[in-house]
Amino acid sequence: MKATIIYFSPTGTTKKYAENIAKGLNINTTFIDITNVETREHPLALSGDVIIWGFPVYGARIPKIVLEYFQTMRGSQTPLAVFAVYGNISAGFALNEAVYLAENQNFRLLGTATFIGEHSFSGKDIDVALGRPCADDLQDAERFGQLIYRQLESDNFKLFRRKAKHFPLLIEKFPYSGIHLLIKQPDVDIQKCIHCKSCVVLCPVNAISSETLKIDSKLCLRCCACVKICPTMARQRIFRISLIGKILKKLGAKRRNSKVII
Repeated sequence: MKATIIYFSPTGTTKKYAENIAKGLNINTTFIDITNVETREHPLALSGDVIIWGFPVYGARIPKIVLEYFQTMRGSQTPLAVFAVYGNISAGFALNEAVYLAENQNFRLLGTATFIGEHSFSGKDIDVALGRPCADDLQDAERFGQLIYRQLESDNFKLFRRKAKHFPLLIEKFPYSGIHLLIKQPDVDIQKCIHCKSCVVLCPVNAISSETLKIDSKLCLRCCACVKICPTMARQRIFRISLIGKILKKLGAKRRNSKVII
């Protein structure tokens, strides 16, 4: 039995969950990391007894570039599991998007899961899921993999459907760029920068100039991977309204846990 796990992981959190799901599956697993632009430029020939999609949630949605890549895949009643990683506030509509897409692309959906990761905008001043995933979170991912394997072994799993939700008007109107209204792109402080260019290499949309180190605001996902990787803290996330940070901190104060539906 073989599995293929396809994931998008600018900060490495979704990758951690993918690896622990594979531990639970305990079968021959191929990982396809679509974080890199070049990888997404090549069409994918699906193979394996089960396909697993994994992605972070940005602005209550699947990142547009990830959704577009998933739309290129077609199954032939291929078993599929989906997991989303969010920053302890809300998984939004991302799983619903993935479920609808799976049905349209001729996959057999056998389960979904939501996991918690450190919020993209978190930091010392805004403690939203700092240190997540923890050991318990990763055990939940391993358990998800075990449940997927049991479903495959039985070959008699029931398809389930998530109830449709109506998108709020704001999300409908600003489905992918709405997050840009909350936060600016994390431009560089040249005085602190040591020109290691780690941010350039890591950026999942090639939004950072290798010469000037400036970020193209329109391309930037606001994933803040460049902020988290910078060794000198030369990049900082900047909210357009300072109150946004306080709101996020309040919304993310309650600890949320993994949810697995099989």
